Amino acid sequence: MDCLYRVCWNDMGWTRLAGVCSDEDGFPANCGFGHEEWNLDKDAAVDGYVYGYTYRQPADIRLRTDTCRVGFWSLDQKRGEKVLVGLYLKAEPSLLKTDANLRSKVDKEFERRGVYQRRANELYNLHVVHSEPMCLEGTGLKHRRCEYSKEEALAVVRSAVLKGYLLWRCPAEYVIPVEHHPTMPKNIGGRSLPYLFRSFLGVSEASFDSVLKQCGLSDFTSLGSPSETSGTSRQDRPGRAGMVSVSKGKTEPHVLDKYMRISPAAYREIDPRHKALTNDCFEWLRGKGIEPVMEKDYIDINFEVHRIRYSVEVKIAGGESTTRSIREALGQMIEYNLYPGRVRTDRWMVLLDVEPTAQDKEFICNLRNDLGIPIYLAWADEGSGFAFDDPNGDLKLK
Repeated sequence: MDCLYRVCWNDMGWTRLAGVCSDEDGFPANCGFGHEEWNLDKDAAVDGYVYGYTYRQPADIRLRTDTCRVGFWSLDQKRGEKVLVGLYLKAEPSLLKTDANLRSKVDKEFERRGVYQRRANELYNLHVVHSEPMCLEGTGLKHRRCEYSKEEALAVVRSAVLKGYLLWRCPAEYVIPVEHHPTMPKNIGGRSLPYLFRSFLGVSEASFDSVLKQCGLSDFTSLGSPSETSGTSRQDRPGRAGMVSVSKGKTEPHVLDKYMRISPAAYREIDPRHKALTNDCFEWLRGKGIEPVMEKDYIDINFEVHRIRYSVEVKIAGGESTTRSIREALGQMIEYNLYPGRVRTDRWMVLLDVEPTAQDKEFICNLRNDLGIPIYLAWADEGSGFAFDDPNGDLKLK
């Protein structure tokens, strides 16, 4: 079974609150936001799974032992059209409502890593109002029409886990933001209820694959489809330590790129290049007698030299501007090092697959000299393995 769900509009990529959905029906209208606004937030993955919200879930989905595909569509406020915005290619029921141990684990992880606090701050800083009991149901707080207090914002954000509202989960590498928001077929997608593709019952008006093709996403039609997962139970799938790769039937011991900023066609190419570059750097460091650690606290590589702690974020330009990759990595590095509860490292390194431009190097140098941000650039080099933009020898790696 595959399904399509409507989600409230968001112009921040459904990774953080946008504050633009209060004119919609239901919970967003009454509460000023929607829990689904974090459905594509891969930074909040727990044990490799992203947990997402939908209003309801097909009753028989919980009886299946394989995964399904879930698509998210929204009504584009500017275009006035139904558009496809995201995919869970290997989705399954989260079981947060029924599994108390899992619920407790996700709750503790969200609290420990600051996920709750970050989301609560987003809600509080939007200055939206809530007007219905549903917004604060079960929190013990008063129901009134006013802006959220910090306490209320934290309580309503946390309720998504404690009340089991996050009905779905999907491995982070199969959570796909859809860029450019292609227009949906006109006959697909109800206003609030999920549109179900029950092709195995022979009653579907269309297939999930046909929707993907009409949206220009034919490269994704074979990923996560029933034919690919029919022999794989939920319990048999590897977790974060050994994720399922995009290639059918294979697993990889190392990392997958967590950030989807490219077209589906380019994703297949960039993903293995990211893994290869990460692994090459890992082995290069080991060859120098350094013991690196991979994927600690969502940082690609951590290591220490002469009591200096380093964090490395690997980026593949993918034929695009290196500046864009640097900009993306910079935001991640700032969060990883400066967000409350995170452990700060001494040197931040952005590792690229190609040499950055002179302007890129000057930009990073200005960040170090003018703002005191300890960030450096490195890139793959055929001669020496890796090169560093380190004019003062601060990195002590050569």
